[in-house]
This record gives sequence, C-alpha cells and structure tokens, in this order.
Amino acid sequence: MSFFLVERTKAVGTSSVKNEKVVQKKYELPEPGDISEIAIKMRKRFVLVQTASNTSSHKLLSNAIKQKTNLLNGKHLIPIASAVLSSYPDNKLAKDVILSAMCFRGRDSMFTKIRAAQAFHHLRHVFNKQEISQFEQEMAAYTGFFGYGTENHIAMKRIAGLLFGQSFPDAQFHHGLTGAEVMKKCMSYMAQYGRAVYGSSNSEFLSHIYFPVHIEAWADAYQYAKDPAAKVMAKALLDWFFANAALNFHHRFINGAIHRGSYGGIEKYRRHALSRLLWMYGANTEETTQKLSSARMPPAVISVAMTDYIPHRAILNILSKQVKLPFAICQACANKAYLEKFYQNKMITKKVPSKYPYEKSLFRNVYIGENYAMGDGNLRIALESYSSIPTTVAFTASWRSQYPYNYLFTKKNGAEKKKNGATG
Repeated sequence: MSFFLVERTKAVGTSSVKNEKVVQKKYELPEPGDISEIAIKMRKRFVLVQTASNTSSHKLLSNAIKQKTNLLNGKHLIPIASAVLSSYPDNKLAKDVILSAMCFRGRDSMFTKIRAAQAFHHLRHVFNKQEISQFEQEMAAYTGFFGYGTENHIAMKRIAGLLFGQSFPDAQFHHGLTGAEVMKKCMSYMAQYGRAVYGSSNSEFLSHIYFPVHIEAWADAYQYAKDPAAKVMAKALLDWFFANAALNFHHRFINGAIHRGSYGGIEKYRRHALSRLLWMYGANTEETTQKLSSARMPPAVISVAMTDYIPHRAILNILSKQVKLPFAICQACANKAYLEKFYQNKMITKKVPSKYPYEKSLFRNVYIGENYAMGDGNLRIALESYSSIPTTVAFTASWRSQYPYNYLFTKKNGAEKKKNGATG
C-alpha cells in the first residue's frame, strides 16, 4: 500500500520557516500480515514520520510551550516532541517542550519521567552539556522513582529510575542514594516483578489502555539499559506481554475478558493504543491507509515505534494468525493485591494485605477460529471484600460472514439486542 505524507525541509520551531519547501513524499506501507523485520521497521518509521509531519503536532507543541515549566505535562507532549526531533534534529520548539515538560511532578509525573528517559537516551545527541545538566538536576531531585500507584505506574517509575540512575551514577538522588544505587534497586524490582508475572500473570491483563504502557516501559529498558541482566529481564517481560496479546488478538480486537478496560465498540477499540501497537507488528486491524495516515497515534505507540524490539517469529506468527486454527486458551490471572508484595522497597514502605484468600481474580477461556472467536471470564472485582465468588461474568464474540443475515442475538435482563457481524 502506498501513501503520501507532507514533509518539510524545516519543521515549525526552527529558526525560520519562511523559505521552507513543502513536499509530498511517497512511502510504501506493508500489507497486514507481513511480519518480516523490514515490514515492522517500516510501520514504526511510518508512525514517527506521520507524527512529525502532522501540522496538528506542531500546533500542539506551540500552544504547550506557552505554559509555565512546572505545569507542562509531558504525558502526551514528550512522545510527539521526540518524534519531531527524530525527523528534525534542529527543531528548537520540540527540544524546548521536552526540557520544560520533563520537570513536571504532578499527578501524571511517571508518564513524563519514563518518556523523558526515552527522549534523553534516544536523542542525547541533540542536547548540549547545559541541557544534560538540567536532566541530571531534575531527576536527582525527583522523589517518585520508588513510589507506588497502579501496576503500570510502578513499572514506569522504576524503569525511569533505572535509566536515569545509570546515566548519572555519581549524582546524589533522593533518599540519600547515588544514581548507581538507584539503578541497582530498580533492577531488583525488575527481577521480583518478572518472577511474579511468570509465576502468575500481571494484574492489568490485556488492558487495551494499560498493556501498551507496560510494553512501552519494558521496551525502553530493553533498548537503553546498559546492564546485560536488565536487558535480559526486559526482553523476557516483553516476550510475555506480546505472547499473551498475540494469543488473544483476532478480528481487530482482544477477545475474552480483560482487566481494567471496556470495549466501547469495535471502531473505538481500533483506535486504542493496544490495537495500533499490535498493528505495527503485523496484526490486521483492517484500517485503511487513508485512515492511518490521518490518525493521531497514541503516545505509547509513538514511544514503542522508537525502539528496536521485535518479538520472536513464533509470537508474530500467532499474532498474524499464520498458525493452524482453531485453538483454545485457558488462563488464570493475578489480582492486584497478590502483586503488591513484589513492589516493596525500603525507601518508601507500604502496608501489604497480610491475608488474601485467592491469588487469582480473572479466570478466562477463549476460542479462536478462522471466521469467529468467543471468550468469557469470571472477574472478581470486589477485592476488598475477599469474596471467593465471581462478581462479574464477561463475554465477547467476534465473527465475519458473507451472509446478509449476519447477526448475533444477545439477551440481558430480559432485553434482547441484535449485533451486526463484520462482513468481508
């Protein structure tokens, strides 16, 4: 598939754009199901070029830089600015946004810090000594690397701590630790959390919102960590996340019950980060080239596009369904409280529930066939009640058919609903 993107010889934010040339450049987008290394790299390049070339990206950065430094949230801004800088290394606006936003310490500071870590490592060549010193001062003073929160929050905090700790090993960080000590303690988290995930699962299982954030953080660790052991642990977790997503993705979305997320219809789901992220690796989301060319890519997708990780060929075969069908999946997933004991650190203590009657909070079954897929799950939501009785039963079905009467009738609380299937 061919597509055209408007590219500039200078990007907005450089010294002058008065005499710039605006040209249309033709790109070839690989077909869905092409899981070759070159195809994956081309899709990643597409995400970065499309983001950097989009005029709305530059308007967003231009409006953002007008805010005060400590109010500039980098959650969404830093990946866009990084994509711009990767195409236009002399873009002053994008660099200024990163330098301002990396100081944000508000509610979403963990997103800002992990994305600032990627910008710092991936684009270090564009920062001068004074700007590198700004990174050092801000990260050494940051108090949140050993904080808590949700599962993905903790991963972002620890991995950002790992990457900035290794970058400034002699700097004095918060809690009286040197950068080298911060790095070692964050690596300890990686080992503990990895054992928990492989021994049970993660808690935010297959969430189309939070799974990509996990993948982003571990892809950064794999890409930029200097310690070989950290790279091995990061790759092991990336393989785990991708293998589970690959098994359950079919007909444009994740089949079966998930943790922390709602579907909201297939069109909404296709725009979610997990669907767009899996598309980069060969999953067929059935989006047109025109729609992809004008889409606003989620921040996690932009960040992952800047990394080199590619799953094992076996995982890519499952993701693109280039395997023998049908197959069935039975999975049991960990609850939040089970994983909390693996997050503990001595810098910031947190009370962990001493008793918990079960370690699992989601039991799911999924059937994947060529033309249809079905999934269900018992989801224990009321964790604080310690109830052993499932509180929710989730169900999904996806199918495709050439027949005109292509419906599925569902009944809930006495009300009947008719669902249309995909055609083609």
